[in-house]
Amino acid sequence: MPRGPKTIKKMLERLDFGECWEAYLGTPDRVKDWYFAAYRYIDEINYMFPAREVFKKWSLHEEILKEVSSELKEIGWDGEGVFQIFWLPPFLGFGEGTLGCFGLQVKQDNDGISWIACPQELPMMSAPRGKNIIYKEFRNRSISEGRIKYMDLSEEEHSDHLNLEKHMYGWCLKTYLGLSSREAEKKSEALYIKKTEEQQRVLFALGSWHLAMLEIKGSQYLREFPNFVNETTEYMEESNSFFLKNICFKN
Repeated sequence: MPRGPKTIKKMLERLDFGECWEAYLGTPDRVKDWYFAAYRYIDEINYMFPAREVFKKWSLHEEILKEVSSELKEIGWDGEGVFQIFWLPPFLGFGEGTLGCFGLQVKQDNDGISWIACPQELPMMSAPRGKNIIYKEFRNRSISEGRIKYMDLSEEEHSDHLNLEKHMYGWCLKTYLGLSSREAEKKSEALYIKKTEEQQRVLFALGSWHLAMLEIKGSQYLREFPNFVNETTEYMEESNSFFLKNICFKN
């Protein structure tokens, strides 16, 4: 049994399957039978290698990517972005035997939506997002105790993020506490303004949702109100709308 590769270069070398990629992804005429979907959002894409780099010794790879592109455009992809390859391990129930399952994702440049293509159906695409609060605890403790900074932002990026967090905190107070727009704005200003940049970074790390739920539901909301552990769909829609209108396309 081979051991794990020690470097990224070795990982790429091991993925040099050449023509054997056909055993995992088939031929261009079978792409029409693949599973295709859009997903908001995959934030961490750095662990997925560029598909063309991995497939460069496979004679069918350009035709495969052409057919995948065509299918994704049919469901809404705008054609921008770089194809990356992902792998799902067999212990998740994918693939055949111990081989697992390979697929492709491309993150759309203008809005960050990921478009997914895979020979096998991926039912977890429509599953609820994870609700394990341990990751928030990891992050918040490391920031509050000064071991890491939440973000390395330019002055403009910091201002944009501050405006987003202020808006969403106020939106939560209006939506879930019933405050007027003026009351919510006043509370939001009091929380975020006249703080040092480092204090604001800590607030960013905690997140407007968590801070608002502490205000609305109390310090035990994670245990007493499990339905409010993670952001609601309405919250995400409002956040995305504000981001696109006031930050992404503000100019």
